[in-house]
Amino acid sequence: MTPEQISEKYSLETIQKGIAILKGQNETKDDSGLSKKEGGG
Repeated sequence: MTPEQISEKYSLETIQKGIAILKGQNETKDDSGLSKKEGGG
């Protein structure tokens, strides 16, 4: 892997982790289940 590919991989992992954290916060705040439906895609 080139340094560029490695940096892309790490940035994607960081973004995915951030999204997962945001989803968790949304689910705890919003009991209507909207966050789960929106994040299902």
